[in-house]
Amino acid sequence: TRIVVVNSPANPTGRIYTRAQLDALAIVLNEASDRIGHRIWLLSDEPYRRIRFDDIPYTSPAAAYPWTMIDYSYGKVLLAPGQRVGYLALSPSMPDVDKQAFRDAFTPVQLALGWNFPNAIMQYAVPALESVSIDMVEYTARRNRMYDALREAGYEITRPEGTFYLWGRAPGGDGDAFCTHMAERGVHLMPGSLFDRPEHFRISLTATMETIEKALPMLVNAASFGS
Repeated sequence: TRIVVVNSPANPTGRIYTRAQLDALAIVLNEASDRIGHRIWLLSDEPYRRIRFDDIPYTSPAAAYPWTMIDYSYGKVLLAPGQRVGYLALSPSMPDVDKQAFRDAFTPVQLALGWNFPNAIMQYAVPALESVSIDMVEYTARRNRMYDALREAGYEITRPEGTFYLWGRAPGGDGDAFCTHMAERGVHLMPGSLFDRPEHFRISLTATMETIEKALPMLVNAASFGS
């Protein structure tokens, strides 16, 4: 094992790892590193860290494990996933590491994948990006409306702590068939098979409340699909 990837808040479940869980992970990684004779790195995938509900606190794994690299994208919090603006950072507490060697290693990768470069407008906007965010009050209302309605209809749905997704078990246990059924009715979902969970589906909360209200009756009617 060379590296472990942690995604928190997690896509698609919306779960956020607690500090206690991250401390426990750090112990496991330190013990495993000593056992196999080389340092195991941790890559913390954090594009949703500012998209959190109910004021749930967020702790980066870097706070618990010094050998952490952080990747971040502004595309999620700005609802502009096509804009390639983000960064890869090393924990400031990382000991005895040649950080210039990391930069030298990653630069050719970025050059080879030219589409990873932001356009000129986004480059000029970088200084202002930290002050821009999606409306979490609006997204909380969308989450609550969708979650409550689907739970009442009988769906098994995870209440997300972060991200803008709902993760649920498909009626009948076949996510692909259920998503096809809903797409034929104009409601587009992501099948769980794309996350190696074929019995699940994912809903995005990026639609407007008006669109959510139009979709809900069809989702409620489909609660018995496959039975």
